[in-house]
Amino acid sequence: SFYDVTKHSWGGRLEMESRAGRIVQDAGSVIDVSARGNDAGAIEMSAVAGTVALGGTLRGGTTEGYADGRFALAADTIGDFGALNTRLSESGFFGARRFTVKRGDLVVGNEVKAHAVEIAVDGGSLTVNGRIDASGEQVGSIRLSARDNLVLASGAALDAHGTVLRTDSHGAPIAAANRASIELTAGRGTITLARDAAIDLRSADGVDRGRLELNASRVGGGDVAIDAASRVDIRGAASIAENAFRRHVPVEGMVDQAYLDSVHADSQA
Repeated sequence: SFYDVTKHSWGGRLEMESRAGRIVQDAGSVIDVSARGNDAGAIEMSAVAGTVALGGTLRGGTTEGYADGRFALAADTIGDFGALNTRLSESGFFGARRFTVKRGDLVVGNEVKAHAVEIAVDGGSLTVNGRIDASGEQVGSIRLSARDNLVLASGAALDAHGTVLRTDSHGAPIAAANRASIELTAGRGTITLARDAAIDLRSADGVDRGRLELNASRVGGGDVAIDAASRVDIRGAASIAENAFRRHVPVEGMVDQAYLDSVHADSQA
């Protein structure tokens, strides 16, 4: 309190890093980045050579009209991914959720819900069997990437649509503020969009503004590793971009002008 004015602080920021081992939160302990009358805070945990075990209480909520808590986790493996996200939902971490898994595959169901979602599987494949929910009053963003295959299974959904139109002082829609974005990347494998999978990028007024990007490697003579032959329901997209890339490995490690010319010619073709 400052005389007759009361100001609330934000929830703060906690960063934890274990370079060679685990991060463990004991039962009975509390990590609190919640707030009242201001934005909630953020928790960032990194144990790229080990695991993270959260056995205590997490708090990341805030009062209506302010940004919920953000949570980021990078680990060698993540044990029960569904249970972790259920706890994050119970604790109010709906602002952002970012996960990086260094080893193994990851399967995602219906448990992930946040305004901004990023999931990276650096050592395997990523499969979505349920609904990743980034929807809300404001449009959301979803970024998924895998070293190997990225699969949006039949009936799965990526939902980033908004329900309240953002306007300027004259009441005109703000294009950037109403543009949902979804990005899918498969480094060495294939992006598979199975039959009846859904991608929702709608803005509140029904105008197509969303952006969908698919990043996959080139294969064969002129194909790209994207399997979307079946019916896929894409709503609200103003643009769908396919970005194809290829890795070039020089023979015996020799990079000379002739090699660079061959790479350039391949890219042109």
